[in-house]
Amino acid sequence: MFYDWNAFLRGTITGILTFATIRHVLSKLISCKDERHRWKQVNVVTSFIHSILSSLICIYCALENPKMLTTEMISSFTSNAYSYVSFEIGYFIYDSMDILRKSINKQTYEYLLHHCVVIGCFGISVCRGQFIGYCVLSLFIEINSIFLHFRQLLVFWNISRKEKIFLINSFLNFITFIVFRFGIITYMCIWLVNNRFNVLFIFYIIGQSGLLAMTIINICLFYRLIKSGST
Repeated sequence: MFYDWNAFLRGTITGILTFATIRHVLSKLISCKDERHRWKQVNVVTSFIHSILSSLICIYCALENPKMLTTEMISSFTSNAYSYVSFEIGYFIYDSMDILRKSINKQTYEYLLHHCVVIGCFGISVCRGQFIGYCVLSLFIEINSIFLHFRQLLVFWNISRKEKIFLINSFLNFITFIVFRFGIITYMCIWLVNNRFNVLFIFYIIGQSGLLAMTIINICLFYRLIKSGST
């Protein structure tokens, strides 16, 4: 039985409509002769806005109920946290559709794998009304995404890598990548191992599989950042 079907639908539909509207507005404001390049800029700016919004809500949810990120990650959560996770499912559904609509290349499959893992894991959580705190914790990764997407925008805007703003962003990108991507994933993995007897075996396998996929994706992403000299 679904934990709260109405709240899930409201959150998910709101997420889809919010970012579809943002994309529509940006598509009117951003002009470029190359249609593909224009789509890419709109997509990155939309993702940048999402990462800022998501980070702020994530911090709010953590302050509202700190226990759901530490000692009571399985069962403790607020209605705001539940709606937030549902909202994020909406965003990742929207972004998957946007990518499939315009971008089919080597990195497309990497993005879609990431999105499918997130949608699947978050979907199980909102369905059962469990591990909402675990989902919120994973969304702290969006703090790094702010600097990751901003770097892409600086490249779009032809900002020199020697410029102060690029150097500062690169430094923050590196630090937040280590803390909020590798750090959070490591903590989530350790927590899951320590609580393996409190979690159904099938969910334990799904969780570890999802974390493995996220780890591989983030290692590849980090390698590309290092190789590009962004850090």
